[in-house]
Amino acid sequence: MEKCGFIMLMLLFVVSMVVCVNNYSTVKATTVSRPTTTLNINPRISVGENSMLQSSDKPVEVVFLGDSITAGGDWNGLFGVSYIKNAGVDGDTTDDILSRLNSVTRYKPKKIFLMMGINDLLLGKNVSHVLANYETALGKIKTESPDTTVYLQSVLPVHIGVPGRQNVIDLRVIALNNKLKSLADGDKTFFIDLYPSFCRSDSKLYKNYSADGLHLNSGGYAVWKNLTAQYII
Repeated sequence: MEKCGFIMLMLLFVVSMVVCVNNYSTVKATTVSRPTTTLNINPRISVGENSMLQSSDKPVEVVFLGDSITAGGDWNGLFGVSYIKNAGVDGDTTDDILSRLNSVTRYKPKKIFLMMGINDLLLGKNVSHVLANYETALGKIKTESPDTTVYLQSVLPVHIGVPGRQNVIDLRVIALNNKLKSLADGDKTFFIDLYPSFCRSDSKLYKNYSADGLHLNSGGYAVWKNLTAQYII
C-alpha cells in the first residue's frame, strides 16, 4: 500500500513538472515572437547615431562619420539645419568605424562626410593600414548604399608637444592626405582639403583652434563649417 502511494506521488510530481515546462515554453515563445519597435543598436555608437537610428522613419540626409573630432561638432547648430546626423564616436580608429559602418549605410543617407585615421596614427599604425581601411569603407558604402555621395575630409594636423613623435605624426598625416586625394573619383566620392586652413607653417595645428592640440574648439569648428558649407546646403 505504501509502495502504491509512493508511486502515485511520483506520478503526480512528474505530471506537474511537465505542465510547468510546457507553460514556461509557451511564455518564452510568446516573449520571443512579440512584435517590437526597438532597433538593435550597437552599444558602441554615439548619442548622435542613437538619435539617427531612433528617427529612422525619416530619410537620412547627411551623416558626419568619424571619431571624437567629428563627435564634438554641433553640426545642425553650425549649419542652421535639423537634418544632419552626427555619427562620431570618441576614440574610434578606422577599424572601429568599419565595424559599425552598416549602422549608417543601412539608412541609405544622401551624403556621408567622412574623417578618420588620426587615432590610428597616434597609436602607431602606418599610413597603408589607414588607407586600406578607407578603401574598404568606400567599397562597403558603394555596395550597401550605392546612391550615397561620400566626402572624404582630410585628416587635420595635431599639436601634441612631443618633438620626436610630433614629427612622425606630421609626416604621416601629410602622406595620408595625399593618398586620400587619389580616392576621389569626382562622381560619388569627393575630397575636401581642410588641412591647409588648420595647419601652421611647421605642420602643426593652430593653437587657437584647439585647447589640447587635438580636439577642436568653437573657432576650429567654425572654420570646418565654412569649408564644407557649399556641400551641405
